[in-house]
Amino acid sequence: MVIAGQEIPEPTVEWMGLHDICPLEAILELKAWCDYAQNEGLSLNEFEVRSAMILCEGQPAKTMTALNWRSLG
Repeated sequence: MVIAGQEIPEPTVEWMGLHDICPLEAILELKAWCDYAQNEGLSLNEFEVRSAMILCEGQPAKTMTALNWRSLG
């Protein structure tokens, strides 16, 4: 099971010791973002994808929003 979000519940007795906390980190791989854009059907070139990634520091939610917004323009 994966629980993701800004806040996660504290471990209870039932799952104490059976969990890992893995914070989402920036994704700074251009190919990963280009693949995402292509899979989403976004008509963006590599320069546009790279620009969004750099401006958003690779933060997943911000970069996805920027790519989707850019594709509308």
